[in-house]
Amino acid sequence: MLQKPCHLFDQILNDLRNEYEQIIEKNRREVEQWYAVKIEEVNRQVTSSSQDIQTSSHQLTELRRETQNLEIELQAQLSTKTSLENSLAETESRYGFLLQQIQAQVNSVEEELASIRCEMENQNQEYKMLLGIKTRLEQEIAQYRALLQEGQQDIVTAQGALQGGGMSSHSYSSTSYSHGQSGDKADKLQIKEIPFADHSLHLL
Repeated sequence: MLQKPCHLFDQILNDLRNEYEQIIEKNRREVEQWYAVKIEEVNRQVTSSSQDIQTSSHQLTELRRETQNLEIELQAQLSTKTSLENSLAETESRYGFLLQQIQAQVNSVEEELASIRCEMENQNQEYKMLLGIKTRLEQEIAQYRALLQEGQQDIVTAQGALQGGGMSSHSYSSTSYSHGQSGDKADKLQIKEIPFADHSLHLL
């Protein structure tokens, strides 16, 4: 009687063991499958991440290269800018000096032109004054010539009257002497000093 219950108990234990072993095996397989799936997912993620990392690394390398190129270009542009600024400053300085020289020449020419204009104005006034003197002198000369011609005509008329009256040679000589005196008088008329303004002119 005692052996039979023990046998039943062992059977129950074996059944429970087998059942738990099956459960454990099932759980193990499920865990292994889950683990395998997770490992595969992780591997895919790692692979994807690796690709992303490589892509990012490549992009980063390209960006660094572009940054270096841009920095080099920036330095070149800054150097060009500095060179152009120096050239501009030098050009402004040079042309500023030239402009000062040209302005000095312009001022000198303007002063010279002003002096020439003043001199021309003085010469013009002097010319007008001399032209007035010349005109008045010509008028006076014409008057003196008219007087001389009138005096000569009077002398010729007097000589004709004396010759027509039959005067003696003595009288003729006297007349000739008188004519000589008239000639001297005419010469005195011809040699006369004419004062005009501040000038003294002689009529011959």
